[in-house]
Amino acid sequence: MEDLQSKIVSYKNTLNNLIDFILKEKSNSLELLKRNLDVNSPYSYIVNEYNNIDRLKELMNIKIKTRLEKEREKLIKANSLLTAHNPMNILNKGYAVIENEKIGVVNTIQNLKKLDKVKITLKDGSEEFNLKIKN
Repeated sequence: MEDLQSKIVSYKNTLNNLIDFILKEKSNSLELLKRNLDVNSPYSYIVNEYNNIDRLKELMNIKIKTRLEKEREKLIKANSLLTAHNPMNILNKGYAVIENEKIGVVNTIQNLKKLDKVKITLKDGSEEFNLKIKN
C-alpha cells in the first residue's frame, strides 16, 4: 500500500510539474502573442505612419526653405547685376546718352559730326535736338 501511495504521490508531483510547465509555456506563448499584437496592431501602424508623415513634412519644409534661400540669393545677385548695368545709374551721375535713329547710340565725335538730328537722354528725360556743326 505504501508503494501504491508513493507511486500516486510521484505521479501527482510529475503531473503537477507537467501542468506547471505547460501553463508557463502557454503563458509565455500568450505574452509573445500579446507583444506581437502590440507591435503589429493597426493602431501602432497608424501611429508609425503619422510619425513618418511628420518626419517627411519636416524634411520637405527644410528642403523648401533651402531652395527658397538659394533662389533668393540668385534674385539678389540678378538684381545687383541689373542695378550695376542700369543706364539710369550712369545718367544719375551726370552723364548723357546721345542717340540717332539711323545709327543708335552715338559713341564717337566722328559719328556725331555726320548727324543733323539727335536724341539726348539725361536723368530726368530725353529731348530731340537739331545739330549745327561748327567747323
